[in-house]
Amino acid sequence: MHTPQIRETLKDLYGKPAEKTKILIISTDTKTEGYQKSFEIEKQQLAETGVKPQNVVIYVLAENNPPYLKEYDVVFVYVGNTYKYM
Repeated sequence: MHTPQIRETLKDLYGKPAEKTKILIISTDTKTEGYQKSFEIEKQQLAETGVKPQNVVIYVLAENNPPYLKEYDVVFVYVGNTYKYM
C-alpha cells in the first residue's frame, strides 16, 4: 500500500464503499516497536483509501479467540514467520 496506484487499486477491490469496509490484519508479532510503527502507517494508508481507522483490526496469531473472518471484507496476512501462519 506504499504507492498511490496500489491504494487506488485496493479501493477498487473493496466491493463496497470504503467507509463501510472492514479490514483484518493478521500478524505473528506486534510487540516490537517496528511493527507498531508499521501498523500505524498501514492504518494511515488505508484511511487514505477511505477506510475508517476503527474498521481496521489487528489480530496476532498468538492471541486466543481468533476473529470470525466472515465479519471482514478484506484480510491481510502481514509479514512474519510463515511457519507460524501454517
